[in-house]
Amino acid sequence: MFISRDRSRCARLACWAGQFLLISAGGSLAHAQIGPVNQLTLAVTGLNTDNFYYSDDELRTVSGLETQLRFRHRRETSQLRTEYQLQALGAAYNFSQRDNYVDALAATNLTWSSGRHALSADLSAHLSRDPFGSIRTEGETSFDRELDRWRNLSASFAWLNGADGRSRLLTEARAFVSDRQYITNENFTQFLDRRNVGMNLLAGVNLSIKTALFFNVFTSDTQFENEQPGSPIVRSGRTIAYMGGIRWKATANTSGDVRAGVATREPDDNRGEFDSSFWSADLQWRPGTNDTVRLHSDRGFSDSYIFESEFIDVQRHSIDWVHDWSLKTTTNIGFSYEERDFVTADELDEISRLFARINYRIDQNFFVFVSGSRLERSTTRPGLDFERAQIEAGFEAQLN
Repeated sequence: MFISRDRSRCARLACWAGQFLLISAGGSLAHAQIGPVNQLTLAVTGLNTDNFYYSDDELRTVSGLETQLRFRHRRETSQLRTEYQLQALGAAYNFSQRDNYVDALAATNLTWSSGRHALSADLSAHLSRDPFGSIRTEGETSFDRELDRWRNLSASFAWLNGADGRSRLLTEARAFVSDRQYITNENFTQFLDRRNVGMNLLAGVNLSIKTALFFNVFTSDTQFENEQPGSPIVRSGRTIAYMGGIRWKATANTSGDVRAGVATREPDDNRGEFDSSFWSADLQWRPGTNDTVRLHSDRGFSDSYIFESEFIDVQRHSIDWVHDWSLKTTTNIGFSYEERDFVTADELDEISRLFARINYRIDQNFFVFVSGSRLERSTTRPGLDFERAQIEAGFEAQLN
């Protein structure tokens, strides 16, 4: 039985809840003296898609308008940085009012640093939704359900030592917690309510101010509040990963963070452990003054949204190329591939996405863009293959 699928725009409002947290703290820990900086930004996007409901046979062309308003405040002294942001994202579509929504996000960061030491705290509250409800999300033909809406609260606290590269030893520790509760369609969505608690520890050596070797331990415990009555599968469990890695900035044109090792997923009912390789790699290369190429690959475990699967073993790979044609015109072309293995369910999804975008800056505070993308999923689950093409056009303006 399928219970839901979260395809919210993570890049715009919040990070994927099941993804493991990694600490990336390059550069100096000392802050420059910066007075209050306030930014108010408006972004408006019009879109048209030929398969809005991810169907394998009944294509539905839908157009819509998405509007985002974002406020950011930042203040820095020699030792303290304070930052917070407020965001609202609303959308309206021309087929069904049930698809319209308003999301909201409030987040804050507080970082204190002294020499080679730093302490930081992050808090966020997020109100969002799964796109089409627990039935419509996976390609069903019912379009009259209310969206599956949820609220997510998260917090993390970190201590860093030596991340400025000027001391020999490097130590990082981060503890985090998140809690997601669904607030609509609770007869179905109660099985998605969950809490995640974990820790990320890193210890290593700075070979130079630009290069560090380290050993990384990551642990995370996920607890679902409700399971399907009588189901033999328990989705709650604990993940622990051990990785070695290197982080470097060899020149102004090349940098990277690569870590690899092994991980174990232990279900709460002790039915048997799942062991696998575990990695994360980010590489950035500037072959010329106007080009930037980014490569990414990772393997991680995601919370399962179907009853038959304990968790999802996810592998992701992507390449992204940005070219500056002039001070005003920038293009971005990319491709991503994702493999999602539903462990214990013997189901496999393969998802690929090709996209292109062009930005044109009218002035310092205003730019327009046009983009296109093609998304395709191939799956062993009957009736859930789909192809989807989408075009977007819009603008972003800084209002102050």
